[in-house]
Amino acid sequence: MAFISDDSSFWLGDAVHPQIQKDIDDQGVSVRVYRTTDHFIEENSPQPKPAEAAWATATFPEFQPEVMAAAERAFKQIMWTTSIKSASLLAFQFKEGRMYEVAPDVQVAELSFAVEILFDTVTMMVNLSTLAGPINAAEYSGLAGIRPAGSRQDVGQVFSPLSAGSGGQIPGGFRPWVNTPWGESEWGQPTTVEAKYAVSGTARVSVRLIKGKISEKEVHDFQIEKVELLQ
Repeated sequence: MAFISDDSSFWLGDAVHPQIQKDIDDQGVSVRVYRTTDHFIEENSPQPKPAEAAWATATFPEFQPEVMAAAERAFKQIMWTTSIKSASLLAFQFKEGRMYEVAPDVQVAELSFAVEILFDTVTMMVNLSTLAGPINAAEYSGLAGIRPAGSRQDVGQVFSPLSAGSGGQIPGGFRPWVNTPWGESEWGQPTTVEAKYAVSGTARVSVRLIKGKISEKEVHDFQIEKVELLQ
């Protein structure tokens, strides 16, 4: 039996108060007293064992789709102007892991893998022209600031390169203007830039096993450590 209490009357320093311990002994019961829930968990949690590298490596394919998706999300956070055309796994390697025995025939494993992924990307580049000269629109996300049609006398319609279709061509007669921190600017002809990136990072996953078979799995995160431009 366990009893958890942070009441000062139960403790003398870090030890159970002698009177409390005497009452327990006099009743002839087995009671373990803990100051906090964290202390209880720390003392009673199953002790982990190192996960076997061969088993962890063989298990990785079970996580691969979710790891790829987590890597894409992490990549988009730092390359938000880039669209991913395709992604492919270049390599993976087991780094470390712990295995917990949580019940008879039930284990939980926490694993981490070094992963390298190739991203084939395309980025739309648009130059903005102002009275002060051209501006690289890759440094400014101005699509949300496109002025409504008719906000200038010589603007018949407003054009967004994101809705221009596969060719990304500005139709004849369109004079698209946007508001930017540099004043009123005009879109130039959009172009696309294709590039490949090798992205290296660490994937943290966990898996629950019942009689050696996976019953639950989860990819916790993908931490990018290196991004290399290949072309």
